[in-house]
This record gives sequence, C-alpha cells and structure tokens, in this order.
Amino acid sequence: MPPSADAVAQVTDLRHRYGDTKALDGNNLELQPGRMLGLIGPDGVGKSTLLGLLAGARKMQVGTVTVLGGSMADKAHRESVFHRIAYMPQGLGKNLYQELSVFENLDFFGRLFGHDGPERRRRIDRLTRATGLDPFLNRPAGKLSGGMKQKLGLCCALIHNPDFLILDEPTTGVDPLSRGQFWDLIDEIRAERPGMSVLVSTAYMEEAERFDWLAAMDAGRVLATGTPAELRTQTGKDNLEAAFVSLLPPDKQRIGGPLVIPPRDSQPGGPAIVAKGLTRRFGDFTAVNDVSFEIELGEIFGFLGSNGCGKTTTMKMLTGLLPASEGEAWLFGKEADANNIETRKRVGFMSQNFSLWGELTVRQNLALHARLFHMPSDTIGPRIATLLKDFDLGPHAEAFAGDLPLGLKQRLSLACAVIHSPDMLILDEPTSGVDPVARDDFWDLLAQLRERMRAGEVALAIEIPAGFGRAVTSGQPVSVAAWIDGSDTSRAATIEGYVQGAHGAFLTDRMTREGQAAGAALVNIEPRYRYNPTFASLPPMAPSVPAILLMLFPAILMAVSISREREIGTITNFYVTPTGKLEFLLGKQLPYVGIGLANWLILTAMAVFLFGVPLQGSATALALGAIAYVFASTGFGLIIAVFTKSQVAAVFATTIIAMMPTVQFSGLTQPVETLEGAARVMAAMWPTNYFMQMSVGAFNKGLTFAELWPNILSISAFMPVFVGIAVLLLKKQEV
Repeated sequence: MPPSADAVAQVTDLRHRYGDTKALDGNNLELQPGRMLGLIGPDGVGKSTLLGLLAGARKMQVGTVTVLGGSMADKAHRESVFHRIAYMPQGLGKNLYQELSVFENLDFFGRLFGHDGPERRRRIDRLTRATGLDPFLNRPAGKLSGGMKQKLGLCCALIHNPDFLILDEPTTGVDPLSRGQFWDLIDEIRAERPGMSVLVSTAYMEEAERFDWLAAMDAGRVLATGTPAELRTQTGKDNLEAAFVSLLPPDKQRIGGPLVIPPRDSQPGGPAIVAKGLTRRFGDFTAVNDVSFEIELGEIFGFLGSNGCGKTTTMKMLTGLLPASEGEAWLFGKEADANNIETRKRVGFMSQNFSLWGELTVRQNLALHARLFHMPSDTIGPRIATLLKDFDLGPHAEAFAGDLPLGLKQRLSLACAVIHSPDMLILDEPTSGVDPVARDDFWDLLAQLRERMRAGEVALAIEIPAGFGRAVTSGQPVSVAAWIDGSDTSRAATIEGYVQGAHGAFLTDRMTREGQAAGAALVNIEPRYRYNPTFASLPPMAPSVPAILLMLFPAILMAVSISREREIGTITNFYVTPTGKLEFLLGKQLPYVGIGLANWLILTAMAVFLFGVPLQGSATALALGAIAYVFASTGFGLIIAVFTKSQVAAVFATTIIAMMPTVQFSGLTQPVETLEGAARVMAAMWPTNYFMQMSVGAFNKGLTFAELWPNILSISAFMPVFVGIAVLLLKKQEV
C-alpha cells in the first residue's frame, strides 16, 4: 500500500511478536485526518501494540508505519513529530506521577515540550477549567478518583496542542458518569480544534457507537473497517456488540445466547456480612458515612457508584484491611479482623489494582497465593491446573504477570482470589481495565614508608637498628621496631601475628644453631602502630562504612527509580516526548546525587561527633571525592536500570553485582596492592577502591588535598564512563 499524502497515519503489512505470540499479523490500515477513529476488540488482540507503534513508543519489527508524513522507523522523523503527537497509555493514570499534584503533573508535561512559565500557566488554567480540575490543583494525582485521573491524563496529553491524539482504553475502570463526561470533553476539544485526529482503543461498544470510523480486531488481525452503521449493515445486526461478535471466528462466538443468572436459592443460617453504621474518615475527609446493610449467604450483592464514592473503602473495612472510624462489621458472625486467619481463609478479595507479582509467572502467582492461604501442598497442583483451564490461562501459564494484557491480568487476579475456594468473594471493580621500597638513605626510606603507609600501599615497616647483627652475635639486648598500619584493625592484627610468628621462628632457629636452651629472649620485637596507635576498632570502621554504603544505596535507589517508571508505565512519557536520553538520565540522576551527598554528610557527622573519630585530613578534598563518588555510584545504577524491568530485579541486580567489588576489591578486607590478576584489574576498575583510600586516609592519616587529588581525578573518570554506557544502552522505544 503506497503512502497516502492525506492520511494522518498508515500501516502496511504490520507484524509484531512477543516470543511465540503474534500480537499483530500482517495488518494494513489508513487513518484519515480530522476524524474520531476507533479500534474495538477485547483485551490482548493487539490494540495497544498497534497504538504504541503509531505513537513511536514501541520499536517496529516487520512492516511500515507512517505517521504525519514520515516513517516512524526513522529516528529523525520520529523526534521531529513527537511535539505533534500525544499518547495516553492504557491504565488509570498510567502516564501520571502519583506523588505529584495535579498542577505539578501538568507543569512537568509542559516543560517536556519546551513551554515557558507563562505559557504553561495559561494552558494549565484553560485545561483545568475545561475539565473541572481547577479546584484540585494541589491534590496529589494518586489521591484522585479514576475519572479524575483520566481527565488529568488527558490534560497532560493535550498540554502541547497535538495534531494526533492517541488514547489507549482511556475509560477502562471509570464509572459511567465519568465516562460520559470524558467523551463530552473530547467532543468540546474537537470542536475547538477540528483538524485534530483522535485514535481511541476501547472494549466498550456503546462508546464506539459515537466514533466516525472503526477497525474491529481479533488475534492480531483487523477483521473489518467502516463506520458503526456500515459494520452493522455488513453483519446484519442491530447493535455494534452483536456486529462485532458475529465477525469473530465461530469458536470464539458466544454459544447459548446471552448470560442469564438464575434466581438465588435461600440458604440456611444467618447473614454472611453485616455492616452497621460504617464510617471512615481520612483527616477532614469522610470517605464512607454511616453505611449499613446485610448480605445473605449465596447472594450476589453489588456496590453501584461513581469513582471516589467510597466503594473500595467500604470493601476494605468489611475485610478488616482498613479499620472503621465508627461502626461495626461482621463476617460469618465474627467481627472483621484482618489478623484472624481462619476468617480470612473463607474470604477471597480481588483488589481494584490487581494484587499480582509482575516478576512472577502466572503459575507462580497462583502457587504463592495458595501458600499464603495455607493450602495443603498436595492440593495446590491440582487446584492450579483446574484454574488454568477454567480461566483459560493455560497458554499463558509461564508468562510473567507484569507482561500480560489487562484482560488476562483481571482473569489471573480473580483466579488468585478463588484459589483457596473461599465461601465469600469480594471483587473491587473486577472488570476495570548499580611502590617498591628503595633504601638509599635512612631518612628517605622513612619518608617514603610514611607516604606509602598513608596511601595504604604499605601495611608493615620493620626498623632494624645499626649493629643489630653484632648485638645478636654477642648476646646483647637489641630492639627491632615493627610499624603497623592500624587504620584497619583486622588487617593489623593479622600482620602483628605474622611479626610475632617470625620473631618466634627466628629465636628458635638461632637457639638451635647455637645449641642454646630456651631461656631469656635475646631479641625483642616491639610492634608500633603508625596510625591508630591505640588499636581501637572505630577509627578504621567509621571511614570505611561510607565508602560501602555510598556505592550500594545510591546505586540501588537510582536503578529502582527508572525501573519503577518502566514498571508503572510512566517511562512511556520518555518514549513519546522530545526528551533526549542524556537529558532523561541526568534528570533522574541529579536528585539522587543530592540524596547521596546528604547521606555522606550524615555519616561523616556521625563518625566525628557520635563515634569521636576526628577528620584529620582535607575535608574539602574528601567532599569533592564524595561528590564524584556519588555521581559514579548513581551512574552505575543507571546502567543496571537499563536492563531491569522491575523494582525487585533492580534491587537484586544492583546488590549482587556491586557487592563483591565493593567489599572484596576495595582494600576493605585485603590491600589492593596484594591482589593479582583479574582481582587487581577489577579493583582498578571500581570507584570504591579510590574512595576507600580517600576516606580512610583523610580520617586516620591526615592526608592533604595534594595527596588526595589523584584519587579525586580517578573517581571522576567513572562519572562520564558510567553515564555514557547508560546512554548508549538505553532504548528510546519499547522493544
């Protein structure tokens, strides 16, 4: 299909796979400008994949995608049209930052697209007045109801006046009233900007009736296209849902007519749930006010209401997950208590946000829930097999839960809720969508030894006085001094043991050769600790701890920060905006550099004031080294974040990869100069080695700025290297 000059977007022979699963299977579409366009079909049929490819958020595999006059496979074109495209991904508030307020979210998106302060304020005021969000500018996005989140997400998508608006199931999980308000808002915006093209995916057929053009999809293929009226005519059906079902293969069409729920048979016994005067307040806000009801055994009882009206809060109070401010709730005749495991075993609860572990497979999620409810081990396997079959999850049993489409997540969440065969099932919106020593002169030798010991290169120096040999031969008392670096008490104790052992071996050998019996010692070796002469443990420990913690924790936090964006979906904002890779990474890194430096200041203050270990060397040099070191550790975290998809994986990967070089190859347990081969290379390539020398040297050896600056330069070299690697490896599209 040749590219059309008029089309806002066009796809030709588009194919996309996730492993063995075909998400898109050879599709051809042409989307006309200035129209309300829709993709209809159930979850998991390829709608989100297609929208992600059109928005430039996902990397193409096979076929062509042309948007706004150019190929989305061309990086230059993709970056040039990002300011003309808006993409709102699937999920309630998926493109929002939950900790930021309504205003802060909108201001952030305005900055992404380069608007200055006054222009951002003008656009924010206009959008929030149009959506009714202006009274809630200071409320965190995470505290908004589902409908308000979607309105805010739409405002963020419209902040830069796009020509092509892409909405992926924007009303999934939103109550009917808010859904109607959402589409009325879209109509008002289109009336203001009639040239704007809007492409929407939805599973709600009544919503699709209002679109200008539709493409019906199933199993990665487009089944039919046309206006809603044309699709009804093609299939001979009087409504769009029936028309869509008739387009499906026969094995997927509903058999036996519409679903009918039979009348409930009365059950003996008292009510299963009793609520009396339930009230829940959050500060000055009353979420639930004086709610009373009874639910009989076997009854299907529903809460009907708009988002934010208190349905979820009531359900949590019924299960004991949230204490009531006033009133009482009973389950099976017992007061609701989350700590009562016997009662909890009789209840299955499916939360609104799906209580799934994204890094576990479908089968592992079911097994974990079974163990949480103390199911006998011999019953878990058969029960999982039954649920995989009943919920049609068998083909996805080994897929990670985090990679499932919304519909399959819902099914899995429900299966987890019923794994233990509960007597009561509570569903909260279940259908919502890291130098050699030389000796030329005695005093020169002492000076060199001092410098090398200060630098951590020499841990032991033995001072043998002149005439030592004659004194020993003549039987005169003589002393030999052993200078031991006491800045590391563990290593110093080991060295002292070697010295004493050598002393004893010398005496034994001498006496044997002279034929002397054991008696008074002819030679006395006296160890002297050049640093930390009292051999206390705090002086070496206090400066070593920051070197370890400032590598591990800033790197972990940095990796988790980006992995969290990928996990919750806000990474899409990076994919579909003009933000560059270096800009994105530095913007994420700098706050954690500040956190790391604050931690260093606290650790240093604790060492000096709490543990009484004085900082004898250059504080300025140590501070500069700490800045460079935190940049290096967070840079390492950026590299880890490139490869990890979940926060759990980021924590484990950073800890495991960073732990060995930080502990083993930094001089903490063994002098770096004694390492050989690959271990020595690893030490030279790891920043902790250099900062450990700085921290211990500045605290215990009084090293000056001139003596520390080479380490500062060495640590600084890691900053651009780590960040550069992360920039090269980071993808601007989802693969």
